[in-house]
This record gives sequence, structure tokens and C-alpha cells, in this order.
Amino acid sequence: MPGITETGKIFAGVDLNPPAFCPSPRRCIIIWRIPTNYHGEVVQLKDGDPDSVVPGLFAVGEAACVSVHGANRLGSNSLIDLVVFGPRHRKRIAEIVKPDSAHNPLPKGGDELALGRLDHFRQAKGGSPTAEIRLEMQRTMQKHCAVFRSDELLNEGVGMIANTYKRMADIGIQDRSLIWNTDLVETLELDNLMGRRW
Repeated sequence: MPGITETGKIFAGVDLNPPAFCPSPRRCIIIWRIPTNYHGEVVQLKDGDPDSVVPGLFAVGEAACVSVHGANRLGSNSLIDLVVFGPRHRKRIAEIVKPDSAHNPLPKGGDELALGRLDHFRQAKGGSPTAEIRLEMQRTMQKHCAVFRSDELLNEGVGMIANTYKRMADIGIQDRSLIWNTDLVETLELDNLMGRRW
């Protein structure tokens, strides 16, 4: 178990080599996920009821928490999520969505907003390549928002991410085509990761 031995030395200062040691059972991982019922419907605390359903909103796979261990691990690759919850979600959605029901109208100018965003990044001629900004964001998140962190470290990271976000105004891509444009796709993905709340 070289990985576990190394982790023990680095994080706990413990030498796990012989004499033999007895591992203690531990929790596997805790990740905040969207609470759902077993139908996949998102639930929230409302009027004292923690299982109040948010109408029409579903969460599945790694985004969801059905409160069954392992049910939502590995982005829907687990058997329980595929075999048990998948069909339940499908059945519930079929019960709720009626055939030929009308969709809510899109916000005015929604199409222009989406196409404008796409064209903005496709024509971006700034001096900061997408990969460079993404790497800066990644390193900041790994250092300042990792498992072991403090208030001071998090606050410093918030400032660094805010500076990284400012670089999005200077982003530049090389490929301006509309066919198999990975440069554009990666830029749009970075924009999604960075958000627009700074």
C-alpha cells in the first residue's frame, strides 16, 4: 500500500511500515450534493418540512444525494444509480410531464445572448490564452481550496480567483472556425467555470 504509506507519512507523520498496523474504518468521502428524494426530485426545507419538493427540478448522478451510500458516486456509473434510481427518475418525469404540454416562453433576447457569447469568445483577440488562464485558476483552487485549508488561505484564494477572472477580459483564441473548434469549446468551458459573479 505505497499510496497509503506515503499519505500517512506526509499528513499524519506516521511511519506505516512494520511493525504491523491496524487500520481503523473511516468514512469514504463527504461531498455536498443536491438533496433529492428517491425519484430524483430536488427537496428543500420549507415550512419545517425537509422533504418539500422543488416542482420540476431534478438532480441525478454525482450532482444528487439520495442519501444511499454509493448511489451517486462516479457520475452515475454506479450500479445502484443506473439500475435503481435511473428507472425511478424516468418514471417520475413521465408522470409529471404531460404529452404536448407547452414550454414556458424563453426570455426575450435569450437567443441573442447565447449567440453573442459564442461570437464574443470566437472573435476574442486578447493576449491571454485560455490554457494559461485555466492553469492559473486550477493552481489557485488546488492550493487555496483543497482538503486542508484555513480561513486565511480561503480568503487569499478568493482574491486570487478574482484577479484570474479579470484576465477573462483579455482572453484570446486562435481558431475562429465553427467546425470541431476545441479552442472555442475550452474557452466556453472556462467561462462556465469562472462564473460571472466576481
